Amino acid sequence: MSLVSLCMPSRRPLATSKASIDSMAAYARARNCRLIISDNSDEQGKAAHYAAHSDIVTVLQNPGAGPLDNLMRTVEAADTPFILPVGDDDFIEEAAGAAGIDLARLPDDFIGARPTVVIFAAGEPELRRLDYALPEDSPVDRFHAYAQRRGGCNSLYYSFFRRDSFLSVHEPYWRMRKTVIGDFDWAVTTSLLFEGKVAHDPSTLYRYDLGRWRRQESIDASVRGFYLDAGLPDWAAKFDLLFKYLDVFVTTQRPSLSLPEVDRLKALYTATIALLGSLLRNAAQNAERYRGFEDYIAELKAAVSDPSDDLASVFDACARIAGRMKPGFEDELHQWLAATRAGH
Repeated sequence: MSLVSLCMPSRRPLATSKASIDSMAAYARARNCRLIISDNSDEQGKAAHYAAHSDIVTVLQNPGAGPLDNLMRTVEAADTPFILPVGDDDFIEEAAGAAGIDLARLPDDFIGARPTVVIFAAGEPELRRLDYALPEDSPVDRFHAYAQRRGGCNSLYYSFFRRDSFLSVHEPYWRMRKTVIGDFDWAVTTSLLFEGKVAHDPSTLYRYDLGRWRRQESIDASVRGFYLDAGLPDWAAKFDLLFKYLDVFVTTQRPSLSLPEVDRLKALYTATIALLGSLLRNAAQNAERYRGFEDYIAELKAAVSDPSDDLASVFDACARIAGRMKPGFEDELHQWLAATRAGH
């Protein structure tokens, strides 16, 4: 029985995605996996080209779909206990001589296993190699460990995750939220880390193309684009840590995250200090960057500094600030929180 489906949302035409898809298909064949592609490129060539490999590769046509829907189509179509999200500009291969992990024997308190990730860019075949596990016992310890080990990128997203958990943490975005900001994957991995430990599988090399994330100028433009695409002003990127906090707060309320309430609160307090504390420090140290937004910062500081709070007022303050950036957004965030807690 196959244990893993490689899940690839693809928007690139066959000419520029073929090398990546071929590497994924070769790995799938060697490991008795499936590669599921959801294609929103409006190009018929992919499905036709890989029809001869239908025992390994499934291509779903998904014209006009957004990035999140394109990914979730693949996860829905997977019938394996684990999935591995993959990009159509990345590559995967087996590491010769390295012992692999038997996912069928992965302990219940592990949410998944990360491959060795090789970060590369055009003309630079290896910039960094990330080959760590996250076996810490508590959600808070795993949060801190990932912050220390991740090397400035969220490569944990490209891991072998239990399908049901991966699906459930995306449901609040996919089914319940209208305004989705493009870097929501950070909150997804945080919520998954709160749920369980992550092993390391050294027998798999995942080669991640840094692409537009290689230079600061293109990074800044990409992040601003996330907010513009979500109907927010590009200056909302100044408050990216606030939006990450809103996402972490909500995804940590999902019923499928079976944490004792005390551990859930500890995790949220840790995220509050790490994210909103960093935003407040940034604002204090870079006053010019936040000129004109002093009232936003003061309101946030007052909420975070309230020693009697259960974090509800912190969420409320963040939602109010977000609501000033887009009409109706504050109400949307509260509705999103309520729907996530209700699990529908």
